[in-house]
Amino acid sequence: MSELSKKLHENISWQREVLPSIVEAMEESVKRIDIWMLVSGNDVTAKRRMALTVTSSLFGSVDNMLKISLRTPKTSEACEELENALRKKLLF
Repeated sequence: MSELSKKLHENISWQREVLPSIVEAMEESVKRIDIWMLVSGNDVTAKRRMALTVTSSLFGSVDNMLKISLRTPKTSEACEELENALRKKLLF
């Protein structure tokens, strides 16, 4: 069992059926510079824990993680932050 798989099982054990596909997707995409993940579903706790676990496992911290929730009024602020970050990246 990979380290990521182990950490996910520790943090969201009640979502065992989806963990193999998450681990597979992350292990395949780790070769890329940017990783984008869209997580849907009603289990807000599992989604948050999964995102934090994957981000800290692959990148060592959650400092560069951006969460956009379409259910909150701050969505436009998060979208602006993302747009600015992407523009900066394109300039460099």
